Amino acid sequence: MPSNAILHEAQQLHSVSDRLDLLADEHPLLTEALSTISGSVRQTATLLEVLVATKMGPVSGPGPANARLAILLERRSEPSRTDSARCS
Repeated sequence: MPSNAILHEAQQLHSVSDRLDLLADEHPLLTEALSTISGSVRQTATLLEVLVATKMGPVSGPGPANARLAILLERRSEPSRTDSARCS
């Protein structure tokens, strides 16, 4: 299924982001740049997961990407803190 392939790539991107964070800790002169790039890669991975969830629907089966996707879907259905603050 195409969604599984996309979620696999998202998982790979999360792994790249984690490795960049480790490198940032090991190389003080590059910490800021590597952390910025790591955050961008992580956001891209999350966007891929959201894309699958919104356009292709939830995917069945175990796996870290699916677990993360379930969390994203739960957060999406909850009112945001800013929405709650506006209602108060």
